[in-house]
Amino acid sequence: MKVLFLTGSLKQGGAEFQLISLAKLFKDNGNQVRILALTDHQFYKNLVDEFDIDYSFLSNDLSRIKRTYLTVRAVNSFKPDYIISYLRSVSLVAIAAKFFSSVRTRLITSERTSLTIPYYDGFYFFLSRYADALTVNSQFKLRYISERYPALSKKVFFFPNILDLNRFPKDIPAKQNKELTLAYVGRIAPEKNLDKLIAAVNILHNEGIKIELDLYGDVKHSKYYSELLKQIAQLQLVSHVRMHPATGDVVAVYCKTDAICLMSEYEGFSNVLSEALACGCPIIASDIEENQFLVEESVNGFLVKNTIQDIARGIRKFSSLGVGQRHA
Repeated sequence: MKVLFLTGSLKQGGAEFQLISLAKLFKDNGNQVRILALTDHQFYKNLVDEFDIDYSFLSNDLSRIKRTYLTVRAVNSFKPDYIISYLRSVSLVAIAAKFFSSVRTRLITSERTSLTIPYYDGFYFFLSRYADALTVNSQFKLRYISERYPALSKKVFFFPNILDLNRFPKDIPAKQNKELTLAYVGRIAPEKNLDKLIAAVNILHNEGIKIELDLYGDVKHSKYYSELLKQIAQLQLVSHVRMHPATGDVVAVYCKTDAICLMSEYEGFSNVLSEALACGCPIIASDIEENQFLVEESVNGFLVKNTIQDIARGIRKFSSLGVGQRHA
């Protein structure tokens, strides 16, 4: 079987990582696999090379019409039995490619977040009728689509994220951090509420609880990033809160960190949370439905409301645990 995986890019991101992981599973099971990226960003290129997956990409300076045209040509050339696309803008191109290509192929699109956009959802899910199946990694989104768009109810399926346990160490040394060490891994964007997390850390510093906070991520919103740097400076936390670029070695971060913090307004099935838990790293996360799927309160982490005071409460509660209790 021939499968074409369509992605917007190989930028850092949960959807991109999951698509590559799925392509590897298909390849390992004897299928002919190809990944086509609609832009040229190479963060995960080393992973594609490691898995020896056929990969091509389009130039960054192309118009949407040109990208769609070249995608149709790629479909006609490769003649896939299936096209699998992640994320909406890419899936719209995939729908057009299926419609205009001369190849009889089946299309599976995928929603990778619980976010809803009322003014756009109607248009997008109307076009999604031309897909043969729609997968989601969010229980909330599964219900939302089934209830709001009944024409898709028999086409939509819950598909949680892939987690390759072989990527994670079996024996992790006990952590001996002198101060409480927290980390965030993900895109630097407003919906992640990093400003509230930093403000909560400042409250605890003023209470005498010393915390080291490392933020790793690809900058998706430059203005927000600048505001975070300004906030860190104004609160005099420069030596305690550090911004880092996206890292290709997230396992090392999970293994050296006392807890991972994720205060998102919305999520799908979180790569970060599932990977951190695979490394035995506790979680302090926003109390949203998708995080509830992974975090059991007071067992492997704490869930908090997305307010500065409640985030501080969750971190304070975690800090009060003994070292042995934190990683039990």
